[in-house]
Order: sequence, then C-alpha cells, then structure tokens
Amino acid sequence: MVRLLKSVSVLVVGSIFVLGTSSKAQDTQSNGISTQDRDVLWFDQSFKIMTCDLKTTDSKCIGDPKSPMCVVETILASSIFNGIDGNDHQLRRIANGEISGPAKNLKIWPTCTVRMGYRVVSHRQFLRKSLLPSPNCKYYDIKVGDIAITIQRSPGCKERTCPPPDLSNNLSFLLRKGPYGWYRVTSDNRVDFTDTSDVRGYCPD
Repeated sequence: MVRLLKSVSVLVVGSIFVLGTSSKAQDTQSNGISTQDRDVLWFDQSFKIMTCDLKTTDSKCIGDPKSPMCVVETILASSIFNGIDGNDHQLRRIANGEISGPAKNLKIWPTCTVRMGYRVVSHRQFLRKSLLPSPNCKYYDIKVGDIAITIQRSPGCKERTCPPPDLSNNLSFLLRKGPYGWYRVTSDNRVDFTDTSDVRGYCPD
C-alpha cells in the first residue's frame, strides 16, 4: 500500500513514485509530467513551506495551473489567501478549472501567521487503459492522462521545522488537463488516488 510510507529508497513501479530519502527530485520530464514540476515533485523527507505571503512561500506558481503540482499548491493556498474581491474564491475556481489563471491581485489576511509544511509522498500518471480501475467502476471516472498526487501536510511549522505528520495529514488529488491548463477533478483525505487498489476499494461490486 502506498500509504505505508516506511521506505527509505525511491520505489518506481510503472509510473508510480513513492517517498524515499533521495536529496534530489526525481526527473519526471517523461510521461507527460511538466518540467515545471521537477523542483516540487521532491522525494526526500523535507517539507516545502506555504505561508500567507507570495514573497516568502516556497511555491512560485500559486494561481497558475500550468502544471499538476501548481494546482495542488493553488488549492493549499486557497485556504490562506484572499482574492482582491473578497470571498470570490478565485484560487479555488482556478484550481477547479472554472476560470483561467494566473490569479490576479492576490492579497493576504493581515493577521495570518500560517506556516504549513507539505511534501509529495507519491504520484502516478495513468498512461494507458490497463492502469485504470475496472470499466464498471465509475466512482471517480479516472481517464487516461490523469495524474494523481498524494501529499503530506504538517501545520504549525516554525521557520523550516515542521511537526511530524501522520496518515491523517495525507491529502490525495486527481488532476486532469483542461482548456485553462491543469485542474482538480477531485481530492480526498480518505482515498489515495496513486494506489489503484485503494481506488478500487471505493468501487461498487
């Protein structure tokens, strides 16, 4: 199971990558993963830090759905950033493929002190039909070309030191290419979309 993150080396099986201790990001230029994700699909034990300020947060593509990981980071940022027009949920609308990016006139909550750590623990691209769940399983309607990314979050980081997370901090995303770039099809903290056995477990008989 992908959720048992005890491995100390990078495991590569088909098009799935699992957390290891390598100090360099895996080169995912092939298989349709954008090279813009190469600096964020990291598989060591370190966390990137999401703050309330575009100048200090580690992500440099919040609100710009040019790659799958940029969408994930946009979703994470949507809980701590505000659009200039108040509660218009600009970032969520971009992440959900409803409007085009990049986001415009983002501002922060003046009292926000959030420092959330996050790291990729696994990802999978569904390159062919044989990787998809059974045709009888329409629960998530995964399609060829979709990408799944599972991250681990650690709230309450101090500078770059984050509390140890557990499995309840995992969040998995299913992402697809659309007219405005990549977008979120669905996300869940109960299902690991990178693990096909886990997805099939949510399918009716």
